[in-house]
Amino acid sequence: CSEKETKFMENFKAKDGAYVRYPAEELFAILALESHRNQSVVVGENLGTVPGYVNRSLVKNGVRTMYVAEYEATPREEAPLSAVPATVIASLNTHDMPPFAAYEAALDVDDRLDLGLMDEAMAMQERETRAKTLRSVANHLGVTPGAQPTTLLRPLLKFLGTSPAKTVLVNLEDLWGEILPQNVPGTMSERPNWQRKAKYSLSEFSDMPAVVDALGEIDQLRREPGTNTR
Repeated sequence: CSEKETKFMENFKAKDGAYVRYPAEELFAILALESHRNQSVVVGENLGTVPGYVNRSLVKNGVRTMYVAEYEATPREEAPLSAVPATVIASLNTHDMPPFAAYEAALDVDDRLDLGLMDEAMAMQERETRAKTLRSVANHLGVTPGAQPTTLLRPLLKFLGTSPAKTVLVNLEDLWGEILPQNVPGTMSERPNWQRKAKYSLSEFSDMPAVVDALGEIDQLRREPGTNTR
């Protein structure tokens, strides 16, 4: 940093964060070489406050971006879910988001309220928006909303599975209806981040119909003509 930038940043604390710039073209070149050398795919986690030019650079350099259904879903009655591009890693959520059952029940809103990250008015507004979003998504997918917390899980997984996305990720914990997140961003000692063990062992969930049937359906869908799994 220049002397001017250093003095500017001295007015802020670590909690205020900072944007850091890197020699992008050089780093993309190294990524391309290592990807070719190891015959591997590179994924850019372009979630949150990512400038538009970064997304364009990722696509230009063949780095796969992310399509996360919980982020993409909107309360719009028409097209509440945007089309899934071919050059993405598609999923319902990520490790920093609530499991799908918790998302449907808006339990993450309750948690943020408990943590003091929002007030009652904000929580009420978020719950109303979430409910409207779920109704719009259900109508879009041809699903009649029900009382069970996983009503939209399989239809949304089918939506992703039949998309042209090169890769579809399935969170195993979503398949048995887990409601506790692995990580709650913005917390340290307040939540046991990265410490919670899975509720079931490999031998246990390998025999669970909710897991086996869902994975079998996704596997079949990804093998059908029209999907892009290369």
